[in-house]
Amino acid sequence: MKLEKYLKEKRSIGETNAEEIGRVCKKYIDMIRGSDYILGRYSFKESSSLKSNKIITTRKDRKPLDTPVDIHNMADDILKEKFGWRPRSESVFCIPKKPDTFINDAKAIFPIGNFKFIWSPTIKDFFISIYRHHRHIFGISSVSIEDKEKLMKELLSDFTDKNFKDALLSDNEIMIKCDKYYSVRADLLPYINRILKINWPLKNIFTYIKKLYGTELEGEN
Repeated sequence: MKLEKYLKEKRSIGETNAEEIGRVCKKYIDMIRGSDYILGRYSFKESSSLKSNKIITTRKDRKPLDTPVDIHNMADDILKEKFGWRPRSESVFCIPKKPDTFINDAKAIFPIGNFKFIWSPTIKDFFISIYRHHRHIFGISSVSIEDKEKLMKELLSDFTDKNFKDALLSDNEIMIKCDKYYSVRADLLPYINRILKINWPLKNIFTYIKKLYGTELEGEN
């Protein structure tokens, strides 16, 4: 009886959240229809229940974890000149993932309302592809600022704010500018899929849910 009550409550929460996401994230939902990939990121601080699906306010003053601040600011200045905003400081950093792979600590990201994005067809990760691979220039004080800026402009030259579905297929880092976004656990994706009629294949998600809760949930498969 307790399990039935719990599952009923869980379905109610899931359906309510899915309907709300369909309403406030309509632009994003429309852009991912027909794509095999959606935005994701990893978060290790959230709980394992549906109630952990939450709205997060995007930081506008993000500080780099590994990239030196001067290199971070240099990239931001160059990208702002091209796109009108500072992607390294004002973005949610996402990776493209298939919906069926969102298990454990992976969260699906649903930008709320209007949002902007940039990505590169050649840069998978800024720190690895740009700073680490060119540390012999960016990490040396004897190299002039002018030479560092010249190289940075070359490396960032193919960043674009076009072709979102191509960005999802790229397997490269995507920077999202939005005021707020939903951070969504795997066990909400079947509700989003069913209620918004998106038609994702979610076999692995159903297996994950059954393992997590010990039972299949009515209407999810």
